[in-house]
Amino acid sequence: MQAFENEKTSDLLETQAEGLEKQSRYAEAAQCHKRVLAARERVLGSSMKTAKSCFSLARCLSLIGRHNEALPYCERAREWIRAHQSVVGAAVANEVQILYGKILRSCGRLKDSLALFEGLLGTNIQGEGQIEVLSGMGGVYRDMGKYDEALTCFRMSYASVVKQKGEENEHALSALNNIAVTMQSAGNQSDQVLESLQKVYNGYVKLRGEEHLHTVQTASSISGVLHSMNRYQEAETWAKKALRASERAFGAENQPSLTIANALGTTLTSMKKYDEAEDVLENCLAGLEHLYGKDHSITLTTRANLALLYQAKGDLARALAEMSASHDSMKRTLGSGHPTTRRILQGIIQIQDQMGRFGDAAKNQEAILGAMMQYPLHEGHIRCIQKLAEFYRKDGDVTKAKSMEVRAMHLRNQIKSQH
Repeated sequence: MQAFENEKTSDLLETQAEGLEKQSRYAEAAQCHKRVLAARERVLGSSMKTAKSCFSLARCLSLIGRHNEALPYCERAREWIRAHQSVVGAAVANEVQILYGKILRSCGRLKDSLALFEGLLGTNIQGEGQIEVLSGMGGVYRDMGKYDEALTCFRMSYASVVKQKGEENEHALSALNNIAVTMQSAGNQSDQVLESLQKVYNGYVKLRGEEHLHTVQTASSISGVLHSMNRYQEAETWAKKALRASERAFGAENQPSLTIANALGTTLTSMKKYDEAEDVLENCLAGLEHLYGKDHSITLTTRANLALLYQAKGDLARALAEMSASHDSMKRTLGSGHPTTRRILQGIIQIQDQMGRFGDAAKNQEAILGAMMQYPLHEGHIRCIQKLAEFYRKDGDVTKAKSMEVRAMHLRNQIKSQH
């Protein structure tokens, strides 16, 4: 460390770190920035260069999925800027704020992240900053399950990028990717989503190569769409391709690789490759618990996927225990009304149905119906009520079953009359 205990040599090492970033070697860049920061703290104390090192380190850590570690460094950069607003331009301050909002979102602090982005948008931020803010807001809305709001943000971002820079650039590809992924989450046409994602993937390969973060994330998204279309063999191929590239670029125990491994495990389960799936998902869960803790939404989603594996193998008691634990934690993390929480509860219901615990399944189906009734009526409400009637009938409560069947019929008529 003695070799870097002066300002000039720390500047040289910073240049080396920036070169590594340009090659997408973010883990190595983070180590360089960490050394630069340590040197500048000793030599310069609290200074603009020290704050810059905090920001650069936070950015690299975030890019390799180490968001909890990145958060305090970004906070330090923000604190310095607040104390020295007269010497820091608005563009630099906004850049730090945007990164902070992204990190907050990745740490699961969705409300804080949304409030920050809304505040930035209220300042009439322009140019690339506006594009980043709209993208950040769209991501938070998507995580909250507010897909219409998310699509509005992403489409505004895409239109702004195309107007400023055209279609063949990373900002445009990112916005198009976000639109496609959100459409998939909202249940839109898979063929249209797949076509958009393949366009995005080819664009990233051309601009950045196969081992760039956005390239591997898009490959994983393509795998997810193929899985939803029951094209499992193709989904497995894309997931393994993405995982190999991600592990080469970022390592096996960072967010990009673990997220892809989670999706791969789900696909392997659908293909009945249970031993391979269990190995992938258990390693993934251990990695996510180490990175984020046991109660983070990403960790809990993987735990729920592991429960689905146990269910597929016929170990229903273990599946129910894992799914129930995941659901309880997800309620605390995201709330009972969040789509992800409801999907996990639906998984519990399916297991209870298989186990013949129809009364328990009915109670949970009632909870799902109660949450759905807060939204405008659609066919999904009818299917939910019909399922509830089915559980009542299986449980021997014919009166309640008939009541639900009548309710479903009246609701269908009501929906028809609205059209």
